[in-house]
Amino acid sequence: MSGLDTVAIISPTSVEFDALVMALLGRLADRALRLKPYLAIVWNQSPRTIVAFTSEWISFPNEYGATTQARSRVTFPDAVCGPVLGRSVQQGIPPDGHMVISVTCIANRWNATTVSA
Repeated sequence: MSGLDTVAIISPTSVEFDALVMALLGRLADRALRLKPYLAIVWNQSPRTIVAFTSEWISFPNEYGATTQARSRVTFPDAVCGPVLGRSVQQGIPPDGHMVISVTCIANRWNATTVSA
């Protein structure tokens, strides 16, 4: 099993994108969707939980041909070590789980559920 073969990135241009964001974020979806095109959905298609990932966002070239790159890192230490002091934070991205991400943040409901695409 290699990492990227089992993780899909759903683009904001995908037909199902808005519906998935609505299902994943509930009442927060309207606010999150204002960030399009700076959103994506990570879909874990592997049988293992994702405990960390990095993403790189590259802008379209500006009028001078320059692009901007932004890298972000997301980790889920509780997925490896267990919850600390009774916190109920997300324990990674479970198999068949989805997460809405942006250039510098992730969006998630505390009681998020897995959505099938």
